[in-house]
Amino acid sequence: MISISDSVRPSPTTKHRKIIEKLISRPAPKTIPWDPVAAAIKKLGGVVVDTKSGSGIMLALKGCKARLHKPHGRDKVLHDYQVKDIVDFLLDAGILEDR
Repeated sequence: MISISDSVRPSPTTKHRKIIEKLISRPAPKTIPWDPVAAAIKKLGGVVVDTKSGSGIMLALKGCKARLHKPHGRDKVLHDYQVKDIVDFLLDAGILEDR
């Protein structure tokens, strides 16, 4: 089971914790918007950069880096593979732990 690490600093706000919990719920909802996920990563001390080359996004947090495909469309809702990539990134950064 994946959960938010108790040792995460700065601690996520309730709003950010809820979006992270949506990412790790199984099955993950099909309606997770990108903007709150990016805000949660930034709140945790991370950096989110639009690569300006195609539709890439660079994420950096606690020494971990990832390049992701940017969600498209008016709603910018994450696809299943994007949710998996973000969860893997948060696991690598120590934000999430696999218990």
